[in-house]
Amino acid sequence: MLEKLKYIKDMHEKQKELRIDKLAFYNMPELDINEDGMPDQWTVNNADEVSIGSSDGNMIIENSNANAWNFIHSRTLELENGKTYRIEVEFENIPVLSTIPYNLVGISEKNGELKPGQDSAIYTSEIAVPGDKKLGNNALRIYVKGRYEIKRLNVMEK
Repeated sequence: MLEKLKYIKDMHEKQKELRIDKLAFYNMPELDINEDGMPDQWTVNNADEVSIGSSDGNMIIENSNANAWNFIHSRTLELENGKTYRIEVEFENIPVLSTIPYNLVGISEKNGELKPGQDSAIYTSEIAVPGDKKLGNNALRIYVKGRYEIKRLNVMEK
């Protein structure tokens, strides 16, 4: 519910169309109720190499191992069979990577790629949920190499 409220506030401030009924995930990097320094919507696969935090409303992710792809893992997403979802990540500082691997856990066995669009600071991808897929424990994984500063991240039904 907090994600929906934040989404409404942000879209109202930007005078953009509200599509609250299509929202599956809205990143809130400042949300850290347990005060462990990590945004509550996320976990990391290797805490020795990956740090994740928040600064000025942006989510800062850093993988200290230059030779490995590590990932951040979102909270469980409530997805629907037969729907297509658009993942959109807006960066504060554009990564030097031409694509960024991701996976919707439980939906796809292969990684997809977030690719820059016309605005090179915004990387996107779409993924369809098969109509016969058993849903549950679905989450977004974004693979990290280097340092990312994410301004906005959301998953919306198309």
